[in-house]
Amino acid sequence: MRFACFDRWDKPKTDLTGITSATWTSGVDGTRTLEVTATGESDIGKGDRLVFTDPRGRLQEAIVVSPEHRREETRIITSLVCKGSVQELDDTFIEDKRNRGATAAQCLAKALEGTRWTVGTVEGDGTADLSFYHVSVLEAVESIAETFGLEITASYLMDAAHTRVTDRALSLVKTQGDQTSATPRRFEYGHDLKGITRTVDATGVKTRLYGYGKGLPATDEDGNQTGGYGRRIDFSDINNGKPYVEDPAATAIWGLPGPSVSTMGKNLVTGGGFERKYGDGWLFIPNSAFLDALVKQDGDVTPYEGKIMLRMGTDTSTCATSAICDHIDVKGATEYQLTLWTHGAAGQSCSMKITQNVNVYPTSNIVLDPPVNTGRWTKTTRRFTTHAKCSAIRVWIENPIGTIYLDDMSLSEVTTTGIHPAEGIYENGDCEDKQQLLNETKAELKRRSTPTVSYEADVLTFTHAGMNTTGVALGDRVLLVDTTFTPDLRLSGRVLQLEEDLLDPALTVITIGNIIERFTASNRNAEQRLDRVVANAGAWNTSSQQITQNASKWDQVAQTVVDNGNRWNTTADTLDAKATVWNQTTDTLNRKSGTWDATTATLTARQPQWDATTETVTAGQADWDKAATIADAHAQAIRQSTSGITFHHGDTAITLGDAITLTDASGTWTFTEGTFVKQEPTE
Repeated sequence: MRFACFDRWDKPKTDLTGITSATWTSGVDGTRTLEVTATGESDIGKGDRLVFTDPRGRLQEAIVVSPEHRREETRIITSLVCKGSVQELDDTFIEDKRNRGATAAQCLAKALEGTRWTVGTVEGDGTADLSFYHVSVLEAVESIAETFGLEITASYLMDAAHTRVTDRALSLVKTQGDQTSATPRRFEYGHDLKGITRTVDATGVKTRLYGYGKGLPATDEDGNQTGGYGRRIDFSDINNGKPYVEDPAATAIWGLPGPSVSTMGKNLVTGGGFERKYGDGWLFIPNSAFLDALVKQDGDVTPYEGKIMLRMGTDTSTCATSAICDHIDVKGATEYQLTLWTHGAAGQSCSMKITQNVNVYPTSNIVLDPPVNTGRWTKTTRRFTTHAKCSAIRVWIENPIGTIYLDDMSLSEVTTTGIHPAEGIYENGDCEDKQQLLNETKAELKRRSTPTVSYEADVLTFTHAGMNTTGVALGDRVLLVDTTFTPDLRLSGRVLQLEEDLLDPALTVITIGNIIERFTASNRNAEQRLDRVVANAGAWNTSSQQITQNASKWDQVAQTVVDNGNRWNTTADTLDAKATVWNQTTDTLNRKSGTWDATTATLTARQPQWDATTETVTAGQADWDKAATIADAHAQAIRQSTSGITFHHGDTAITLGDAITLTDASGTWTFTEGTFVKQEPTE
């Protein structure tokens, strides 16, 4: 078998020879590892490439990551550990690339920009918003695969002379291997099988999952977003009020023991609210009762729910004396719960019974305790268990005492169990659609509600166990049956990993099962978390030191707050008391500022003219005052009136009008016929 060798610049080197072992390991998770051992001198070093053909005739390329050369007496042993050449994408950095509403192919093309890799086959539906920020190209490709639920594969082309690799393509497929065969491979594992390693997943089975999506934006009192996020969305309002999905069958097997809990099934009564036309679903006695007994209101009594209620009483012209529901299919030897609402005066009631479709001596009827009325709508709940052979029942409400009203009757199967679901959480912080979140949570529950198991053995062992291993390929579908579980575990698995001996195919080791995380991987994750703790210890110690150094200062600040708290509270109270007035002042300012600004502009524009006017007034004030005095003197001397013109001189006044009069301190004189005649005063 040829292993062509190239340096990191794709220049050919001497082929690797003297090979004593070669193992090519590939997994559906993208793992590709080549381990080769050869004898003799070799100049192959770290970063060189080995190109070879796998057992299915496909070209593969691996990068030497750990070469080892050791001498054993008379010979040199070369051991090479190589990784699939996709690993080189981990050495190319992406600073910031963003995809908005992009397909998987578009995301992959953007991720591979600037590399020597091309886009191969890309499957998958839909689009996504996906950002590559401060990650390697390989990490970006892995995030695409995770987002769209795809698997990573690589393919290669060489030139005709096999002197160099001409194309490296990266593909994203829904599933590797054969998933459509009418006769898939089948493997059954039992207690008597030898040579097979079975590994059960280290994580627990979950039979109920709560689903949570993106956090809702936080808002202030006015409904404005504050920039933060609060409670995450769930799908309870589209899932019958339940924020979870559950697999009851899985709970019965993998649940947890606990106190008994009862749950109610669906309502089995037709027309329990009496809303159907003519009381459909019920038989009333007398038969004509549906005409007057189904009422919308009676005095101040209105239905408990909906628009119609049933009135029962002894007055057969307006009330029903009996109400019998249509037959209800039930299970034998099963507990049921009857619930109804009644309204009647204290002491008024009726009888209730359940009739079954079985004949039992002395009777198969189940008599229930009557409802207790309190003068308002009262809920009555009664439980009963059907006969083992019963398959149908009818509910009878009859023999009313006084007038009572009936509404909203329901009958549900009661399931009581001491087995509780094993609960877990599914989160998708980017999901904003509740239906999408519900679908994703259901898919995750399907995956996590059964144990994940893998089986590992060589080809011959699997063949002896009855499994067809001819032409087996990575990812092929396998039907698994494990009889060591109770009950038998039956699930659909895949060929998870092939550890192929390139020199002797019979020694190839196959791992089949459903996808699992081995305990060692879980332990490795725990170690990584511990490493992060150790890495952060320095920062945390620094924080601790800062607290120690600043404790007294922060204590002083705290004391200052205590000392000034009352004064600051008074300030806050003053602010609360004056806020309205200050707000009104602000409103007035906002409302009048335009007018005031216009006044200021007018004043600024006219001020020079007004200043000139002021100076003119100041300069002429003395002359104008003198003129005003003279004018006043003349006004005193001469006044215009309806009786003529009057001249004043001291206490004497002479009036020239239709007549000439003279007035002084002694009286008034009139000029008549050439002389002044004194006027006698009139009373």
